[in-house]
Amino acid sequence: MSEEMAMPGRSRVIGDSSQSDQETSIDHSTHMSVDELLKAIKGANGMPVLLVPSSNGRLTVVAVNGLQNLVLTNHDNKGSAKTRQQNFRAWLLFLASLVATVTFTAGLTPPGGFWSDDNGHRAGDPIMRDKFPTRYRIYVKSNMTAFCFSLVIIGLLANNPANRANRFVRNFYFPFLVLICLLSLMISFISGTWNYSSADFSSCFMFGVALFQLACFWALGFVHKIRRPMQPTESSA
Repeated sequence: MSEEMAMPGRSRVIGDSSQSDQETSIDHSTHMSVDELLKAIKGANGMPVLLVPSSNGRLTVVAVNGLQNLVLTNHDNKGSAKTRQQNFRAWLLFLASLVATVTFTAGLTPPGGFWSDDNGHRAGDPIMRDKFPTRYRIYVKSNMTAFCFSLVIIGLLANNPANRANRFVRNFYFPFLVLICLLSLMISFISGTWNYSSADFSSCFMFGVALFQLACFWALGFVHKIRRPMQPTESSA
């Protein structure tokens, strides 16, 4: 038996007690307070949510339907290559979609906003481009790079190449694309928030430490893949 609950202007949750899948849609008005935002999150009935900035600068609550399917399940079949590949594709698709959403929003709303009049400049032009042209160019190029590479990842996940090509893409090409996306996001964030203060230098240092740890982790995984013997893969039908 299905149950339906609706709250005008806040949240709407449709569930089916006989099935495990749920479809959730959360909307809110333009003047949403913190309390209303918390109520909208609670209206998801325990489902994971993402807080995505909209084009007007406000946060939008997006319920991630089926995120529980991304959790590594089927512990009895951990050795199955097909299961590992499906889990890998699910997590990578979620990461690429999140990067594409963030970079798309950041491209439409640059830091500082836009000029509202034509007094010495054109209305609608980014303020950051006129005030800090170098930072703006770095911000736009790095943000565009992350957005384009995330689309490349999504496009590759939609394809199903042969076993040998798939192994190369999964072990080498996908980590390279993810690294470029993360580097571009870091550069875009730093260039968009840089203010020549001590906090900015500490942020760069923390980004460097995080990137170094990630590089070490990937290097260890790469060495482990080289040292272990090649396992026979299932031939495609």
